[in-house]
Amino acid sequence: MEVMEVSKMETLLDDTLLSVLQYVGNKDLLHCRVVCRRWRDLITHPDIWKCRSIGGGLLRLNPPSCRELSLKSWELRWFGFLASTTSTPAPCLSLHPDSDLQAVLCAVIIRHHASLGRLKKIAILDGDIFSDECLMTSAGLSELLCSIRSVEGLTCLHISIDIKRVKFDPAARSYLDFPPPSLRKLAYYSKKKALLEVLLQMYASSLREVQLYDELIITKKLAHLLVKVEHLETLQCRLFNGMELLLSSRTLKSILLHVWLEEEISPAHSSAMSFLRSATHLKRVQLDFYFDWNPDAWVIGLVKALAESGRSKVSSFVIDMRDDADFSSKDIGGCLPNLPYLQTLELLSSVSSSVLCAIQPHTAPKLTELIVWEVQGCPSCNWSKVCDMLLLNPHLKFTVKSTKRKPSCDSCKTVGREGFPKTVFRMSSQNVHKRL
Repeated sequence: MEVMEVSKMETLLDDTLLSVLQYVGNKDLLHCRVVCRRWRDLITHPDIWKCRSIGGGLLRLNPPSCRELSLKSWELRWFGFLASTTSTPAPCLSLHPDSDLQAVLCAVIIRHHASLGRLKKIAILDGDIFSDECLMTSAGLSELLCSIRSVEGLTCLHISIDIKRVKFDPAARSYLDFPPPSLRKLAYYSKKKALLEVLLQMYASSLREVQLYDELIITKKLAHLLVKVEHLETLQCRLFNGMELLLSSRTLKSILLHVWLEEEISPAHSSAMSFLRSATHLKRVQLDFYFDWNPDAWVIGLVKALAESGRSKVSSFVIDMRDDADFSSKDIGGCLPNLPYLQTLELLSSVSSSVLCAIQPHTAPKLTELIVWEVQGCPSCNWSKVCDMLLLNPHLKFTVKSTKRKPSCDSCKTVGREGFPKTVFRMSSQNVHKRL
């Protein structure tokens, strides 16, 4: 009697195959469906799909779950009806409408997935059109906003569309019986202020985090609306004139400020210094700088303002400079003693070794983590300074993020002195003792 051989693949358990198939791409997963009946059944398992972002074409397979449903403008034309009737619940919807008709279709899709009970995040992004402005009008956007406002349990909203005029008043549609606002995070990446004003009014009672486009100019009206957000904890925005208004928001714990070098930003820079000088309730501060030349005066001015009160409770401080700007000022060491609660310091730029020497137990007693992009100069010459800093601060962990390998100076090459590792590394005093 002829004995059939059993392949090694067939001896694998279902759990093992499921673990492997989770790492297979969406297109390859479609090919795996036709291998055999066993694989076809395994590919319909919820564990395969729950972490996947799918498009409209995969809805034809009717997957049991997904992490995100993303529909481009052209997919809305072809698979919009399928997305509005599918039984696949999506916790996150990413939609790209480019007209009023597609906006109404997106509204239907949002209401349908809200009825499935898992919708928590919605992203409305620019459609795939070759235009500087969205073709959607106020009528289409009002229908879209109405459907978003009707979602119960929505926690995150991402808006990235440019539309000048918005006419939407939730009070005028009281007959729709909107649920209580539940939105916690609003990410708004557009230069147009009209839509942002409406959203801040709609969700003022529930918002915890607001992220604004780094080129959006904050007016006094917007500043007053931000202050009216009752439980605002995290804010990301550009410097603006009148930042002192934010001092009345005592719930604000974390702020990220985008700093642009322009003539009209000078009043905003002074206002930001006044705000940082008085905002003793902040826990995390991040400064992002957008210019190429060495901005030491600007950086130190804002850092000194944060430390001047002597009562700052900041535990995490981040300075992010673009275009590999150098950070060589020694004044950072003088500011550290006035930040007694500082635990994490990130200098995402090229820092001078003098900054490392300023890290002392008496200047930063609670500092446990120092992160830099790279250290200026010869890596071999600076290696001893890094070791000394870690030995003086036994609880400190030091991280260099840059993978760029700098050459050593001629004297270090001659002696054969040891330098930084070739890859991103993280070191503490224990590692230094081992290497020594």
